[in-house]
Amino acid sequence: MLPPNLSLRRVLDDDWKSGTANDKYPAGNTWHEVTDVPVKAIDNL
Repeated sequence: MLPPNLSLRRVLDDDWKSGTANDKYPAGNTWHEVTDVPVKAIDNL
């Protein structure tokens, strides 16, 4: 079994159309973290 190499977390507002993202990913021997990134839903493609 492989260890996890990506962590994604989305916290959506009550309308499920927007919220924030928090991600972690490895780069070499260090984990990089991106926090409080605004996200929003898009119409069907």
